[in-house]
Amino acid sequence: DGIITMDSRGIVRDFNQAAEQIFGVTPAEAIGKPFDTLLPTPFASDHQKHVLRYMAGGQSSVIGRGRVMQTHRRDGRPLEVHLAVSEVLDQGERLFTGIVRDITEARQAEERFRILFQRSGEPHLLFDGRGLADCNDAALALLGAGERSGVLGLPLAGLVCASDPTGSIDLEEAIAGARREGVRRIEARARRIDGQTVPVEMTITPIRLAGNEALLVAWHDIADRQRYEQELRRARDEAQSAVHAKASFLAMMSHELRTPMTGVIGMSELLADTRLDDEQRRLVSVLNNSAHSLLTVV
Repeated sequence: DGIITMDSRGIVRDFNQAAEQIFGVTPAEAIGKPFDTLLPTPFASDHQKHVLRYMAGGQSSVIGRGRVMQTHRRDGRPLEVHLAVSEVLDQGERLFTGIVRDITEARQAEERFRILFQRSGEPHLLFDGRGLADCNDAALALLGAGERSGVLGLPLAGLVCASDPTGSIDLEEAIAGARREGVRRIEARARRIDGQTVPVEMTITPIRLAGNEALLVAWHDIADRQRYEQELRRARDEAQSAVHAKASFLAMMSHELRTPMTGVIGMSELLADTRLDDEQRRLVSVLNNSAHSLLTVV
């Protein structure tokens, strides 16, 4: 953090290297110089106004509290900082110490995140401690809501239910798992405003937004996937039923064929034990051999 100390007249007493990196002003240039001549306006002049108002007995939005200020560095590049100022007494002299944190990159990253969040074709929702803080147009469409105002503040538990009507969903455990592992995916059903539900794969990701903890929830509509899986299960069941029917048919036909064939073989063997001439005995032998061959095929 950048640390800048100045007296009641606005003269800089201390200016650390972190402040140099933030504003592009060296400590040698800053110390002993009026604060408002060193830093870009409106940062310096606005800050000095608050100090003078505070010393005159008025209220200040800076002293004793923090705020975000937009300005630019000495070279003209945009700069966004968080500033917190406190008053200290040094041998009876009133000094003001400002702690400055450069949040430019964090703000730009948040802005990029907001753009991606809004433009995503998948439903995305942001939840904070008060409930639904924001959602994109795809989420509104899935929920069947015309305006964000109709769903803002709703808890996550009120917008999802178990994927299985007879089951239950432990959101607290899923959220705790996401915090431990960085992300957690579960199947659930998104509850629309009209009470209907849509099967979704829900991805829960803990993030920090504007310095606060939030949950980024993404919904992926899996209705088509579930229909495809049901069709596969139905086709599998039909195939298995056909296999069972064929096996049953073959077993029955095998039994029905073996029974008379056994009778033919038995009778031919009995016939061979009777008085037969040579031609008759040859015919009985052909009959018996043929019956055994057919039984082997069956």
